[in-house]
Amino acid sequence: MEQDELQGRRPPLPPDVENCHRVIWELFDALLASRTREEQAEAEKAEIIRRFFGPRRERFVDDPAQGKLFETGGPAETGTEAAEATSPPVVEEERPTAPPKKGRHGRRRFPAHFPRIRREYKLSDAERLCPCCGKLRKVIGEEISEQLDYVPGHHQVIIPGEAKTKTGYFWAYCGDKEHPCSVYDFTLSHCRDGPARWLQGYHGYLQADAYNGYDGIAIQSEGRLILVGCGAHLRRRFFAQRTLAPEVACAALAWFRQCYRWERQWKDLSDDERYALRQQHAVPLLAEFHDWLLKTEPDVLPKSKIGEAVSYAFNQWEPWTRYCEAGFLSIDNNLAEQTVKPCAMGRKAWLFLGSQEGGATAAVLYSLTGSAKRNRAHPFFYLRDVLDRLPVIVHDPRLLPLFKATCHAAPLTDEQRARLPGCQRPSQYLDILRCHTRSLANVFLHNEMDDDIVAALSDLLPDRWIAAHPEHRLEINRSIGTPVGLEAALSGADV
Repeated sequence: MEQDELQGRRPPLPPDVENCHRVIWELFDALLASRTREEQAEAEKAEIIRRFFGPRRERFVDDPAQGKLFETGGPAETGTEAAEATSPPVVEEERPTAPPKKGRHGRRRFPAHFPRIRREYKLSDAERLCPCCGKLRKVIGEEISEQLDYVPGHHQVIIPGEAKTKTGYFWAYCGDKEHPCSVYDFTLSHCRDGPARWLQGYHGYLQADAYNGYDGIAIQSEGRLILVGCGAHLRRRFFAQRTLAPEVACAALAWFRQCYRWERQWKDLSDDERYALRQQHAVPLLAEFHDWLLKTEPDVLPKSKIGEAVSYAFNQWEPWTRYCEAGFLSIDNNLAEQTVKPCAMGRKAWLFLGSQEGGATAAVLYSLTGSAKRNRAHPFFYLRDVLDRLPVIVHDPRLLPLFKATCHAAPLTDEQRARLPGCQRPSQYLDILRCHTRSLANVFLHNEMDDDIVAALSDLLPDRWIAAHPEHRLEINRSIGTPVGLEAALSGADV
């Protein structure tokens, strides 16, 4: 009877030998993973037993293999014998007490061996005009100050938070290979208002996870925005159940394995070639996969984890399989997942952003560095050059009307709007517009600007910048995982 019940729980096997082989390999991988977890559990159990019931002492002298921090290389000497052998005789002598030296105020000078690079900040002709005679004033002197530049190294910064904190959210938007940029937006709410505002006016494919807010945005677009699902999210549901329900989970993983194997093989093909191969191979395989899910669904409990995985697959099936409609679409949303990972790492490193303006500033910096990496430009050198050149461009008086128009069109808060009457310089307007980068972009895109300003801003785009600075192309030393040229700095060696 038990054998009959066990056979009744088994899902139907694939009809062909190739798919059966894939199921076998998935079961083998699941078995190896299960054994690895058992070994890890045994090791953790032994560590817990040692910690609670083993020796508590971790004394230095108990471990002969423990080296000495200040090893001199000579024979070991302990106790009073060593003190008597090495300590010189003490001679007491009365010396006049000198008054304590007063500490120096201000910043210490930088060491003389540091290389110096001279940079002159020249005033414009308008700023050099004499208010009395109207002629250009001549240079009669200069003020010199030294500023320490930074080469990437290992630094840790701890920023304390306030007693009351708010939770903010970063939204990552990744362009396709024709627009290789990664842009971040920061909001204080997880509702769909942030993405809806950012995607306003966009039409085309939007590949994302199964966040419900995107469904409403797609409906409101009246067909202009087409959602594409993520295969990695579907696969992850089955992967989590490969040991608890291996009969169903491993069989499903075998279908995913074949789909991903084809995508790796077609990676370097053109969009048209990839589309043709997907129609020829992937579409029939996905149809077989869907039929298998239909036959498997009655054999799983709806409220079990594997039942939830099957239901999730049905709910996301249409948006996910939509990747076969065009060759430039991806099988999953892993690019966006990787793009948002620096935000998660930063959350663990510095914990707090300080304010909404701090989050907006972080989104801008993430956008600059993320877009630089997408174009294989070294983020440090790219960001340093952009921050040097951008202030000169944005302080052009011809841009001041655009900044004013942006502030009037942007959804400013009451506090930000109260600061507008005191704004006179571009930097003051830009300080307010940090939280409204989408509004700033709209004004720049829909207003005509002089060709020299357009050219200066376009030169700062990461794809054009790396074309003009090929010496700063980002290459990773795979043996140690650091950028080429910065191995010594990042390893902590003296440079």
